Amino acid sequence: MASDKNPSAATGQHPPGRLFIDVTRTLDSGLHTGIQRVVRGLVRGASAASGSHGIRVHAVRYAGTQWFDIGTLPSHPLEASGACAAPPGPERELSLRLQPRPGDVLLLADASWYGQPWPAVDALLRAGGRLTGFVHDLLPLRHPQWFPPGVGQRFARHFRALLARSSLLFTASEHVRSQVQAQSASHLPLVCTPLSGVLPAAGGAVPLALSRDRPWFLCVATLEPRKQHHQLLDAMETYWRDGGRAGLLLVGASGWRNDTVLERVRTHPEQGGRLYWLRGVSDAELSALYREALAMVYLSRDEGFGLPVLEAREAGCPVIASDIAPLREAGGDWPRYVDSSCPQRLCAALRQATPATPRKAGCRVRTWEAVASDLIHALESMTENPCQQGVIAR
Repeated sequence: MASDKNPSAATGQHPPGRLFIDVTRTLDSGLHTGIQRVVRGLVRGASAASGSHGIRVHAVRYAGTQWFDIGTLPSHPLEASGACAAPPGPERELSLRLQPRPGDVLLLADASWYGQPWPAVDALLRAGGRLTGFVHDLLPLRHPQWFPPGVGQRFARHFRALLARSSLLFTASEHVRSQVQAQSASHLPLVCTPLSGVLPAAGGAVPLALSRDRPWFLCVATLEPRKQHHQLLDAMETYWRDGGRAGLLLVGASGWRNDTVLERVRTHPEQGGRLYWLRGVSDAELSALYREALAMVYLSRDEGFGLPVLEAREAGCPVIASDIAPLREAGGDWPRYVDSSCPQRLCAALRQATPATPRKAGCRVRTWEAVASDLIHALESMTENPCQQGVIAR
């Protein structure tokens, strides 16, 4: 990728390289969950790191075969940063059309399988640009039963198109990198770039709806099958019958294939007493919850990375987590790992978490600027080592 610091750029022989980060799905969905938070973090980080790398970073969206610069990526209301006003309207978003040129690099890090990016991607490739992608996980491909009908097939088509067109792919974990490598018959470079657990907002207060007369276990996860809320509720009910005092706070949106767990949460006899379910929690409030929770419990059956584990670790919040490879990558030696299929071991871990247990200081984690800088460095090195696989940026 050419840069502004390249002497040839000054002569006009090669225009400065530009990094396009697609944010189409993030804008259109209005969501602020895992992938959307990563996309926003990458845009902020890449913009901060662009000066030291001598490149230009553009948050872009597509329409048909065209790419449009949206300017500053609007903050989501739950970021509560006050950095940006309301999202721009379609007129603003579609007014700054970009003409792709040789040296441009497009990063698809959004949930692009819900859209139709390929006409615009192919136009960029025909103009001499290059495509890279961030593969968060292969869960819809490996476990389609965990997702709404049709998502598995849609994701599979998108993944095949991404493999066929990309010059390089990123993953957040070595776990996913090895899975992508097994799915790819080519020597496509695969770069593992772990994410940041730094929340963009801090200093918030615990939501007022939450009772402050007892300690709380915290679970940060969309209510959907692989997050195993039933197992957590089973364990908490045993914990309460045994005299456990702490409550359980569920933080997360309602997902899919979750009718039974939704009904169980809404009609639970402890609802509003020792059990709360909060949606629409801001980043500032989430940061406060991590700081004050007795422990964060995360029982996911599979992950691409496990961002809440890293966020809790950064905040100094004790973690009880499923003993699976991606969470061990995200959490290191910070969490207590449990077999989530064993209720007795999970209950034992809950009982051992008490307010009297001294809290450790949080672990420093990478900033989004550091993550983006590693990503940009890999793009710059792409032409030097076109067949290199398994490069791990830390």
